[in-house]
Amino acid sequence: MKTASGFGAALALVAVIAAAPAGAAEVRIATLPGTGWQVTDVAPTAGWTSVGYDTAGWVEPTVLTALEASPGAPLLSPPAGQERAHMVWMGGASPGGTGGPDHIYLRNEFSLGAFALGQALNSLAQMQVDDDFALYVNGNLVYLNADQGFADRIFTLSFGNYLRAGELNVIAIEAVDGQWGSPHDRGLQDVQFDATISSGVVTVPEPASAGLAALGLAGLAGLGRLRRRS
Repeated sequence: MKTASGFGAALALVAVIAAAPAGAAEVRIATLPGTGWQVTDVAPTAGWTSVGYDTAGWVEPTVLTALEASPGAPLLSPPAGQERAHMVWMGGASPGGTGGPDHIYLRNEFSLGAFALGQALNSLAQMQVDDDFALYVNGNLVYLNADQGFADRIFTLSFGNYLRAGELNVIAIEAVDGQWGSPHDRGLQDVQFDATISSGVVTVPEPASAGLAALGLAGLAGLGRLRRRS
């Protein structure tokens, strides 16, 4: 049994190394200006959470710079050395997060062409909304928050199983000021989102991969010698 499992493990090691790419790609989707986000306050028709939806009339979100500078604002932590995701809402909102519509719809359609078709993907997202929200990925509801306004909460979410490697994807957010069923102006509103998408396969750098492959093949040869002696 031990010899058989060791033989299988060595085969698996060689197979993983052979399939692993030379370098792992990462894609970041965050609420940053000029990165593809669009917003409307007009209730969209069916399919707005899916790829290919017609967003004619949608606009780029408003960045709430003054709200971000407020003491105690729940800001997201960016990846090392990168710009922090911004608090956003829709036109009509002041930089301090007041005014504007009470119910908005956001979309960001993006390519995951850096990954091979069918490749397993991981995702790690941070999200904060004042007040309630629903998060969709490729038409699938990932998370529904209906706590009626705990805007200081930062949610950590994962949705890699809903992503499509090598294809176009879309992240969609429905957000309300106030609460579901009764959107109303509660003084402030914002959306923050920051996700990193990466390969679901553990990648070994190329030089190390070659060395490990040699060790795996050597292990197979050793197992063969042991079997011939027994």
